[in-house]
Amino acid sequence: MEENPFKNSGHKPKDQIEVKILAKAKELALQEAEVMSHINALAGRIIVVKTGGSFMEGSVAHKTEVLTDVAFMQSVNMLPVIVHGGGPTLSKRLEEKGIKSEFVNGHRVTREGGVQEIQETMNLDINPEY
Repeated sequence: MEENPFKNSGHKPKDQIEVKILAKAKELALQEAEVMSHINALAGRIIVVKTGGSFMEGSVAHKTEVLTDVAFMQSVNMLPVIVHGGGPTLSKRLEEKGIKSEFVNGHRVTREGGVQEIQETMNLDINPEY
């Protein structure tokens, strides 16, 4: 029989299955304590959650999953801030308007006239949806 993980508690397990259950319970309790220490370290801190533009066009299930995580962060006193992109929508709008845009090291570089179109697209099309 394995060693009783709760030998100092005075509890005497009835069989090998109970020993394994008690060992698993102790393991989970230790994991929970470790997780809680990380959560507590982030309480009261601003946490930036960056999503790409494709997130905005993604499935409801995926959005729900991410927003559930954000709600959990709030429930444990973290201060999540969601920053989203608008990549695919912006690219399509700029192309429709004939405004050239390129990416340099993952960042959009837009020529004269593009900034106004980006602001309008973000403010009128993308942000109101969320």
